[in-house]
Amino acid sequence: MKAVVVYEAGETDKLVVQEVLKPKIKEGWSLIKVKGFGINRSEIFTRKGYSSSFKFPRILGIECVGIVEKSEKFQAGEKIVSIMGEMGRAFDGSYAEYEDKSIMLDMLDMLGKLMSCVSRYHVSKNRGKSLSGWILLTSYD
Repeated sequence: MKAVVVYEAGETDKLVVQEVLKPKIKEGWSLIKVKGFGINRSEIFTRKGYSSSFKFPRILGIECVGIVEKSEKFQAGEKIVSIMGEMGRAFDGSYAEYEDKSIMLDMLDMLGKLMSCVSRYHVSKNRGKSLSGWILLTSYD
């Protein structure tokens, strides 16, 4: 699969597009076919070397949208949103065609934690687009 790997701190010229192995799914995790990801300020901060706990090389990306390819908990083909939980920092993230993601919270607990960080209005409207039919995955605990 193609991924964007960063091997050392620096500017955008340190981002390398290359072929890497597709993630092997771990017990309790899901394999996601990434359809889109955001570039978050914390990822820029990390790429530039300002995060002391971060270890290179790494595939960055702390959030993505995609389709479940394989999972013990969700059906293949389900649409998901995946955020935070050390993705792109402690393990490879979403700047790739596939991403493996742990699932640690039930939906109600997860949504409660998410709502404490993001307004209900923004999540429900998503700039005018409904999120109906999407599943939210996170390993935030």
